[in-house]
Amino acid sequence: MQLRSRNIPSAGESPANTSSRSRWTSLPPEIRLMILEQLQRTKFPEQRTVSWCSVSSEWQAFFEKQNFRSLKLMTLADIQRFQRLVRDRQRLVKQVWLHIMLQRYGCGQCDIPEAARTITANNQTFSRRILALLTVLSQWDTTEREGTGLTLKLSAASPSDVEHRFSERGANGRNHQVRAQWLRFSKQGSKMRRIGSLLDFDTKAFTPKLRRQAQGGLPATPVVTEFVMSRTSHRSMSAAALEKVLPSFTRLEHIRYQPWRGVDLDDQMLRDLSNAALLQNLPSAISSLSLWEEASTRFHHRFRKLDEPTMDLVSAAVDASQRLRAFSASYAVDAVDFFRVAHGRTTTPYWPDLKTLAFTSMKALFDVRGSVLANDLLSAAGQAAMRMPQLGTLEIWSWRADDGFRFVYEVSERQTKLMIESSWNFRPSRDMLEVWRTVGATHTRHELEVTHVTLSKEQVARKYEFLPRLRLRNFIDGP
Repeated sequence: MQLRSRNIPSAGESPANTSSRSRWTSLPPEIRLMILEQLQRTKFPEQRTVSWCSVSSEWQAFFEKQNFRSLKLMTLADIQRFQRLVRDRQRLVKQVWLHIMLQRYGCGQCDIPEAARTITANNQTFSRRILALLTVLSQWDTTEREGTGLTLKLSAASPSDVEHRFSERGANGRNHQVRAQWLRFSKQGSKMRRIGSLLDFDTKAFTPKLRRQAQGGLPATPVVTEFVMSRTSHRSMSAAALEKVLPSFTRLEHIRYQPWRGVDLDDQMLRDLSNAALLQNLPSAISSLSLWEEASTRFHHRFRKLDEPTMDLVSAAVDASQRLRAFSASYAVDAVDFFRVAHGRTTTPYWPDLKTLAFTSMKALFDVRGSVLANDLLSAAGQAAMRMPQLGTLEIWSWRADDGFRFVYEVSERQTKLMIESSWNFRPSRDMLEVWRTVGATHTRHELEVTHVTLSKEQVARKYEFLPRLRLRNFIDGP
């Protein structure tokens, strides 16, 4: 539910009178519950479902659970209203989504990078909203939540982003009007505008009191146990912002972070630093992290990351994974680099609690690379798995148009199995399979069962047809 003033019913909005209420209460409780559940399943305008809470105390108790379960905030006024309305309903709120509206831009700016003043204004808006919401959440009583925490979802975008469809001229029958002829339109500039600058924490526009408060650290918010920043909007946080925000989540258990890839090498360097900062500043209670670096042909078809990775990022991933129970790194860290760095350590890494692990590899799992590199990677993964005594599922995969690969090691009560699916003629080596048989024999009670399946081109033609094949899809990509 988006928390706006129009959603708040007044006392005179109740659709029921005394006679209708008496007829309602004459129904058996089971029938009344069936009616309420049917209303809940039926799609109605949001304003109507909010007004149902004023019908009776019974309706209020039932529908407030739905209405307050997930709330979307956008403005400072929303945050203030949120603080007032949920004071006695905190236990009902399971998710808060803060969407930050950044500055608009016109056709004259849509194909050029953000100006310094725009970056500053956006950073200050971001900082005000974050501080305001965390201040409210820091006051919540966690004892009333019966052991359940709060999911905080964060996104940011300019309303103009959807108005300037740079590479889709004529989409929905409308041509995007640019300030000059199409041949003078800067596609690179438009990508930089749309992906945007990383959001930083900027307190220059704060009052002296708020600036002192922010400089001393953001307020602790123990109620937040899950933090989500998805790729649905292109913005993500800078390294400095993550270093500022993450320590406030003192009981954070789960992170799902999906930043976009940079549009050039300089931009990518900043984003690698940001991803490294995420991994280096995990709160002490963290148990699972899913990191996905998004890219698309629309923005990145002429730019790919360097084969040589940012070593601070890979090293941070190895360090962080040793603290976690579940870790996924899709596109941000290649499996080849992760296991190479892990094996190159002078002190052998050990993953005492890790149960779930997932990676992509764009370096080893394609037909043009051949079976040798793929077998080398999978052997290295198996050698690392020897030091993962709790490992239940490991998945390494890759996809590009007409080319897909999936390797899954999975342990259950009744079996230990290894499945390989490939759209190309991958030949598992004896040495690689022997490594994984040793893993299974060391950590499980079952003999390893191996399955090798060849995928058709139709099965890997599109990314979002291939992704459902992943065993860890919900963890890797989100539900």
